[in-house]
Amino acid sequence: MKQDHKIAIKILKEEKITPEKLNRIGDGESGSRLFSFRAQEKNYILKISYPRWFPGFLLKDFPCISRAEYYFYKELYPPLKKILPKIYRQKKLGNGGHYILLKDLSFQGYIPGKIKNRREWEKILNTYAFFHARSPKTPPNWANPPLKENFIPSNFLELLEKFLVITEIEDDLLFLLRHKKIETLAEKVQKYIPDYGETLIHNDFFPGNLALCSCRETGFVFDWQLVSWGSPGLDLSQMKTDFDKAYLQYYWKCFCYWKEKKFPLESLEEDYFFARLLNSGAFLPSISRAFSRAKEENRPLSPWMFSRLKNLIQTWKISINS
Repeated sequence: MKQDHKIAIKILKEEKITPEKLNRIGDGESGSRLFSFRAQEKNYILKISYPRWFPGFLLKDFPCISRAEYYFYKELYPPLKKILPKIYRQKKLGNGGHYILLKDLSFQGYIPGKIKNRREWEKILNTYAFFHARSPKTPPNWANPPLKENFIPSNFLELLEKFLVITEIEDDLLFLLRHKKIETLAEKVQKYIPDYGETLIHNDFFPGNLALCSCRETGFVFDWQLVSWGSPGLDLSQMKTDFDKAYLQYYWKCFCYWKEKKFPLESLEEDYFFARLLNSGAFLPSISRAFSRAKEENRPLSPWMFSRLKNLIQTWKISINS
């Protein structure tokens, strides 16, 4: 039996819960261990997290990853419970670990692999509009640092130059590095704050981290380990980098409703424009570190990292021409 399975059994024993069958349902990409089980006519998810389980590249960019989710639920469950799974119990463990015992949402709704239609998009956008509008007005001390701290304009250009040795992207990189607007645009991205201010952002906004139900106008969102501070556009641009105006208008209608205050749609459109650039640019240091390791080991950059690099280049190239 694996050590993490033993930890799960020990936790349930202390909780006086006897599962019918304890199922390992995989590891979260962040390194958490996930188990599902049924007991006492309820369906549960047990999520266990220890700092030692988190990959180094995430700890570098998200240093509060091992505690952010614990305090998120502890402090924000009451005001945000409309979009959160029911929490039965959470508790700290030794060595910086913690666990969360929550309701298994797969029996209440479904987790979409891909967003299939406009109705699903609207539920998701309404869910995030509620979260962004009802989050704290100031950044909590347990949240991860803002993405902006990873984005330094002068360093951004310097890091881009490292990748000129990759023939496949050399021409596009040279276009960016030689463009007269690149430095000015990078500085604007770093300084930008939307008219409606900043808020908590989920930072891992994709279909696998939410559940939808046909009878509700909002979904349920989980996996809050990467939560940080920034503009709502950052979450939106992580989900989709080419939202058309109709979807942005729907999100904006929901946001103003939950915020109980109106702002011009142009504010969101501007936020979304800068957020796409920041989202891609803020992870360039991670890509650069991965590239350096790959060179030391005499191997190519991993497909996932290379895909992020190409997306970064294309996002900035399109934006600089718009």
